[in-house]
Amino acid sequence: MLHRKIYVFLYYALLLFAVVSLLNALIIIFMHYGIKQEYSTKYFMYFIHGFAIAIYLIIAVVFVFFLRKKDEDWPKKKIPTFLFFLVAVVAVALSHIFKYLSNQRLESYYEDLTFTNYMSKLNLNLLFDIVDHAIFVAQAITLILLGLYLILQLRSKISS
Repeated sequence: MLHRKIYVFLYYALLLFAVVSLLNALIIIFMHYGIKQEYSTKYFMYFIHGFAIAIYLIIAVVFVFFLRKKDEDWPKKKIPTFLFFLVAVVAVALSHIFKYLSNQRLESYYEDLTFTNYMSKLNLNLLFDIVDHAIFVAQAITLILLGLYLILQLRSKISS
């Protein structure tokens, strides 16, 4: 029975990492959309942060919704091996694949003559710092809010 609990716990941990990788990939896709639309650095500073916080909070609300479902036999659930390995591959490989594709996409922007002026003015180091900071802020806010939710739930159970 302990083996199954560890297996299920590992699956849910990998699922969490896969969701975070997907969210970070969405933020990178949003960054590329902004580059394609030739947005200014100020736009990136505000809207990437807002987008990152919004999608992280939406996923946190979905997580809380599923957490509220009282599922007492989660350690007894049978998780298909294929699904386990699929989640593991997504959790481990997705962020690396998206970084590679993002770099390839940026190189193609430099080869496009219509983007030469815009790309020469764009500070990519600052842009990647903005993306990294937005991801960090979104994760921190989500973690704090989920922690507060957990504290409120524990208080309500203690007082009842």
